[in-house]
Formats: sequence, C-alpha cells, structure tokens
Amino acid sequence: MCTAAFSLYNCRQLGLGDFNRTLVADAAVPCAGAAFSLHRAAAAATVAFVTLVPLWFLRGMTRGPDDREQERAVARAIAADQHCTERQARDLMRDLGRNQRFSFLTAGYRPSHTWWESVDMMRKLTIVRPVP
Repeated sequence: MCTAAFSLYNCRQLGLGDFNRTLVADAAVPCAGAAFSLHRAAAAATVAFVTLVPLWFLRGMTRGPDDREQERAVARAIAADQHCTERQARDLMRDLGRNQRFSFLTAGYRPSHTWWESVDMMRKLTIVRPVP
C-alpha cells in the first residue's frame, strides 16, 4: 500500500519545461494542477493512515496506570498474598487490565469447547479448498 502511495510522487519528464511532467504510474495525470494535488493528498493520507493507526492501537495496548507508586503498592500486596514476586504480581495486574479492555474479543471462548476450533478449521478448509 505504501509503495503505491509513494508512486504517486514519482514524475517523469516527457519534454522540455515543467508542464510536460507526468506521473510514472498514470501518464494521463500531469505533475501540476488540481488532479496532481489531489493524488498527492491521497498518497499522504494513505501513508499517514498506514502509519498512525497501528501506532494508536499500540499506544492503547501498552498504556499503563498513571500512578506508578500506587501500582507498586498494590503489586506488593498481591505478591505477599499470593506468595510470588512483585514482578509477577505486576505482570498479573497488567494482564488483567488488558483482559478487561479486550474482553469483547475473547468473551465467547470456553475452555470446555476447544474441540470446536478443529471443527471450525475443517469447515473453513472445505470452503476454500482448491478446485481440481
């Protein structure tokens, strides 16, 4: 997707002067004027989308509590109660927080129904199997 977006910046010279420059990807679009400006804006928006959306989701997944001292105190209490290290308690707290944020993805999973994954995979394979 980024390769296609960056190709909208690639112009070639067809003759003398700046008015004879056209896009390499589409020779009908001159590298000057409203159509070219629209192509450049679309390319910039595509690159921004492809870059910023994953970064936004990564930020949401890795964002932790603001008050680190309170987090440490709670982790110490959990570690003492569960007989584990403070690091393990902090990891447990982080995992529980992620589970709450992304529970809509895993709420339907039941460990007693793990066999259904095999059935569902076979169903998908029969749908997309190659035709001889």
